[in-house]
Amino acid sequence: MNTLPNRKNCRLYGYDYSTNGNYFITIVTKNRCNMFGHIENGNMYPNDAGRMVYDTFTEVCKHNYGIMINDIVIMPNHIHCIITITDKSKSSLPTIIRYIKSKTTVEYIHGVKKYGWKRFERNLWQQRFYDHVIRNQRVYDLIRNYIFNNPKRWDKDKLNLSCTDGADNIGLMIKQYEQGGQIQEYVPTMG
Repeated sequence: MNTLPNRKNCRLYGYDYSTNGNYFITIVTKNRCNMFGHIENGNMYPNDAGRMVYDTFTEVCKHNYGIMINDIVIMPNHIHCIITITDKSKSSLPTIIRYIKSKTTVEYIHGVKKYGWKRFERNLWQQRFYDHVIRNQRVYDLIRNYIFNNPKRWDKDKLNLSCTDGADNIGLMIKQYEQGGQIQEYVPTMG
């Protein structure tokens, strides 16, 4: 008898994730533990672990031809970024994310042993990740704005364990935007 939960596939059915394009990604720490720094006055102050995660993302681009990280923000317990895959890439999005999670976990364990970084229980990252295939410039701009302003909106971030109500839901915002709707309340535009 199988007692494991029946998980739904969170990827877009039938979509080839090695296809050229822009992808909005969110990767969250296990149990949403704050591991990468703190937010103060709307600014993210990454610790050494947060800087390591950022460096790993940029390193992936240098060593994997055809992959670009266009926008990225490291938050206390998650990462948002836009990854572009070009026709020169030989990797799919899930392969890239698996590699990033693996490499950051190994480096984090090294930091725990050598520098006394905060320990994690069993896994650094949640098993899955959120993705959205960006299909037009309007949605790209919305997501880019969301990433840029995420530290300023930490008190409204649904991934912030201290957020009790009024949490931002980027997935819903994207869906409304794709259907031509307007966002009722949103982050101020970059200027």
